[in-house]
Amino acid sequence: MKRWGLMLGICLAVNGFCFPSLAAKETLPYVLYTGEKYREPTLSPLSVNPQTLQEEKPAPLPPLDVQGIIWGKAEPQAIVNNRIVVKGDLLEGVKILEISQKGVHVFFKGTSHFLRPGGHVEESK
Repeated sequence: MKRWGLMLGICLAVNGFCFPSLAAKETLPYVLYTGEKYREPTLSPLSVNPQTLQEEKPAPLPPLDVQGIIWGKAEPQAIVNNRIVVKGDLLEGVKILEISQKGVHVFFKGTSHFLRPGGHVEESK
């Protein structure tokens, strides 16, 4: 028991060696935390705020004029903007997916379209 008293006396004599919080009276800088750029952690990450969503409009298709369909050969062809194209060709950034007797199925920036002769364009998903 005397040892504990002696150790306590030594610690108090050193003033702060055993209890640094008693010796340090300096103030720490005040830090203000604002989580403005972080999402609310209690909300589900799957929840969607309709105000933040903007409905993306599909990019407008470049002007393409289907002038004719060449059918009856081993590989169907189409005449688009005075050029002969086949399946897989790229014309003004538009990929030719398929050529049928009724028209040309194309893909442009995430959206597929069906072009009919005479300038009729139908958007398909």
